[in-house]
Amino acid sequence: MLGALICATAPSAGANVRILAAFATVYGTAQGVEVSDASLDSGSPPDGVDSTSVAEYAVNLTFSFKVSSAGAVTGAGQGTYAAVHVHLEGHSGPKGAFSCDAPVSGNTFPVVVGGRATGRQALLTLAIPDAAERNGGYTCGARYARHAATSHIMADSLALVGARHLEISLAQPTSWTLTKTVDSRSTDSSENDAHTWTISTMPGGGPVGISAAGASGASCSLALSRLGAKPSQPLAGQPVIVVFRSSAAVEASLLVSKPGRPTVTIASREVPAGDDALVWSGWIGSLPAPASHYQLTVEAKGCGSRRSLAIVVPTH
Repeated sequence: MLGALICATAPSAGANVRILAAFATVYGTAQGVEVSDASLDSGSPPDGVDSTSVAEYAVNLTFSFKVSSAGAVTGAGQGTYAAVHVHLEGHSGPKGAFSCDAPVSGNTFPVVVGGRATGRQALLTLAIPDAAERNGGYTCGARYARHAATSHIMADSLALVGARHLEISLAQPTSWTLTKTVDSRSTDSSENDAHTWTISTMPGGGPVGISAAGASGASCSLALSRLGAKPSQPLAGQPVIVVFRSSAAVEASLLVSKPGRPTVTIASREVPAGDDALVWSGWIGSLPAPASHYQLTVEAKGCGSRRSLAIVVPTH
């Protein structure tokens, strides 16, 4: 289901034309994660094939757009894959067991931005139709092979969570956390797909990171607060949304570690001042993280300083 983390309220004064002119350029960032867990039981003994697969796909987007005097929203941006991991294993009849990490990769792709503005508000549309995951064909052992294929999992994920209908403020930062879980089952297969997106927009002044870095010490004071995890006790290998509030526009990073283990940077993106979120997919490395206690740390850089807050999350 869709969830709005922040719904910014518009200023109480100012004519519509002046607002559109003053905030003609808006900058945005987004992070998308899709985690999949699937199983397949095909054929009949002694030649049946049982297989399971777990996968993680993650992308980062940056974009900007302008509002014309007539209220048309036009813009563009770029996206990259932050992670593409697919692990497959199972048993192929008398041929034996198989296991492999599929050689899947993602491309760099454009972000398509559109929409319509009315007064100080706009209905924004985001799409990444050219985002693609590709593999050239591979074998996993026991003569189990997969053909070359191209998918558009993250493009479909962004559309699925409702990114074609984002209500934003043209006068102040706006942030969302959008989630959707899809279960599909048949007589011989099952699949669970968890989609999580965090999206932020900031009107005027330049990209979020430039605004944060350019702020002077006299006018910019950095503080972090309201750190939390949703869900607070997640299933192992499932997405965790880490929410927080920053007093200024910052470059925010999410770090994950087990007690006594090295810290791994999971996600990093520029966010505006206010409430926002980063997403841990529930993975560390190329496999889902096993049940345990994990420390999730949000680190923010801006205003010429660095701040961090941490929370411990038990997974089961």
